[in-house]
Amino acid sequence: MKVNILIIGYTGSGKTSLIQAVCGNNIVPDSAIGHGNSKTKDFIHYESENIVFWDSEGFTAGRAEEEYIKWFNEFVLEQERTVGPDEQIHFVWYCIMGPGGRVTNSDRQLIKTLFPHTLVIITKSDIMKKEQIEAIQKELAAENIPSDNIIFTSSLDKSGINKLLKRTYETMPEAYNDAVKSFMEQRRKDLESYTEAKVNELCWWGAGRAALIAIAPIPLADMPMLVANEAYMITKIGVVYGINVTESVIATFLGTVGASIAGMTVADFLPFLKIPIAAGITYGVGKAAGAWFKSDMTMSAEKLKEIYDKNKLEAKHIDWKAEAKKYDL
Repeated sequence: MKVNILIIGYTGSGKTSLIQAVCGNNIVPDSAIGHGNSKTKDFIHYESENIVFWDSEGFTAGRAEEEYIKWFNEFVLEQERTVGPDEQIHFVWYCIMGPGGRVTNSDRQLIKTLFPHTLVIITKSDIMKKEQIEAIQKELAAENIPSDNIIFTSSLDKSGINKLLKRTYETMPEAYNDAVKSFMEQRRKDLESYTEAKVNELCWWGAGRAALIAIAPIPLADMPMLVANEAYMITKIGVVYGINVTESVIATFLGTVGASIAGMTVADFLPFLKIPIAAGITYGVGKAAGAWFKSDMTMSAEKLKEIYDKNKLEAKHIDWKAEAKKYDL
């Protein structure tokens, strides 16, 4: 049985790009993507072996929410009236463009009308700033949307796609689980290579920034910046895996791994040690965070500590002072 997934949201929110990232260029051609302009009219379907993705015309500013809601509801009802159960809409992905850093009133109205099998997808997460991530998390939390039903994705580097498929599988009506699982297995290996490369890049980025911060000559003055940098790196790594990384998630991770830049107070008074220690701790924490998020936050404390120690030790052989020159605060 094939699964039918309807993708809706504002024009320019990355709906078609998301479908392409999920199922590949062989199913969704580059010419179908509008790059911010409305290219999809009415509904277009893209069919893989296991899933049919229904791409919808985007909502535009100035269009009444009621009109748009009526329009896609009529489509869903028409599917129910005219086709068999296996061709009806089984699931909805609602897309919000992440770099905007806000959930509009129209988004709120539209999300409230959707049936239970719905995920909220934050697109273009690879270019989101810390404050944009926090703003969207806060606004969606106010709408009582479960944290697990908020997935961060990037069509460019394939971030969050595995998580999106996994959460769809977990939330999908049971009769269609096998179809989603089969599709997940087909795509998993290719998507993981993108994810691992991005996580490695973020570990170097976070450690390089930590080294740059640690160059500060005033004892303890750089500690809040180092802690904030570490937290932001953990958040960005979680986002690569599609996870909605709240403050409690960060606290749980640091408590599990038992390591943090916050413990580096003694070295703060020793400039010649401070830079490699700050960078090394951050790098080790980043690698451990990647492993933890990859395990869907189930990896044991012992294994995480082993990964942290191994990578912190490897980081000692890197010229972090040279690396620091590559990063801006």
